[in-house]
Amino acid sequence: MTAGRYVFWIIMVAVWLVVLSVVQIPLRRKRSLPLRIIILAVKVILGILLAFVLVALYIEPIFRFEIPLAALYVALFGESAGDLLHLIFVRSKNKNRNRLHILLGVICTAAYMIYGTVNMQTVTAEHLTVTSAKLDKPYKFVFVSDLHVGSAQSMSTTENTIRRINEENADFVVLGGDIVDIRTTREEMEKTFSLIGEIEAPVFYIYGNHDRQRDYDHVAKKTFSEEELESAILSNGIRILRDEWISFSEDLVIFGREDAFAPERKKIDEIEKRPEDKFVLLADHSPYEKSDIIASKADLQVSGHTHAGQLFPLQWVYRLLGYEAYGWFRHGDTQLYVSSGASGWNYPFRTEAGCHYDVISILPDNI
Repeated sequence: MTAGRYVFWIIMVAVWLVVLSVVQIPLRRKRSLPLRIIILAVKVILGILLAFVLVALYIEPIFRFEIPLAALYVALFGESAGDLLHLIFVRSKNKNRNRLHILLGVICTAAYMIYGTVNMQTVTAEHLTVTSAKLDKPYKFVFVSDLHVGSAQSMSTTENTIRRINEENADFVVLGGDIVDIRTTREEMEKTFSLIGEIEAPVFYIYGNHDRQRDYDHVAKKTFSEEELESAILSNGIRILRDEWISFSEDLVIFGREDAFAPERKKIDEIEKRPEDKFVLLADHSPYEKSDIIASKADLQVSGHTHAGQLFPLQWVYRLLGYEAYGWFRHGDTQLYVSSGASGWNYPFRTEAGCHYDVISILPDNI
């Protein structure tokens, strides 16, 4: 996010706070406890609906007003926290209760804003372990997805993330798609892959739904062609896997899928068959294609795309709807891990699980 967009974002949060405070003045003068509870519930419901609209709906009106809508989400949840504290701690007979109500809303919104911003800019390593009888020796790899360079995080945060990934001394690295974004400039794209090219381990890449800047002309103009993107990836020694697999070693296969939104994605039965006696690591940007996961019969699938919901409480909403948002799942013979991702989509703000890259050890059963 550019400095100008970030300043606009902060201003819009402040504007919504003022608007919400002014609208609620007549209601807050009433001393009705049921009314106060209803107002709190309405704001929470509106906040959840806004979070879903901002993250899940890819339509032009949303993109046109994305920053004001995201700022309203922040103000609604900050105000809701202030309402809750006011209900618990402030006596109704207090002469200054309306001023205290407004002050609590401002403080809680500022705290929410700070938390969400810091959470987006803080990327940590998630250490995971998988075992299999198919392996003869241990491997360690890094899975990093959803950097979204040029979107929600600063370039310095991205640079630090790539440096730390290199320091993991992994056997190989898998880039799980959406490394770049519809807002990524050509210079940012080329710099990112140049930095990734310095990683001292083999690097494999699968496309996400944003990397190639397809179908988002209503959001931002393309800043690089698909040919320029592919050239930047390949020229830095990164191997692209598009519905193909390679034998990394005598007991390990790395299998990369084309993005689920891409029309050129193949069906599982159209892809060359893999050795059945080797451990199969499948990388697919989206975790939602359950029939493909089952049909793949991979030992482990790693995916991103969800950002663990990004905006509270979407991770839990997705789970209630039956979607894998973050963590471990199983479909058929395949163990699925959905990463929270190393960044987020469009807003410099994240209130769900933190930003992670994943350091995954796959070990023989006898270790």
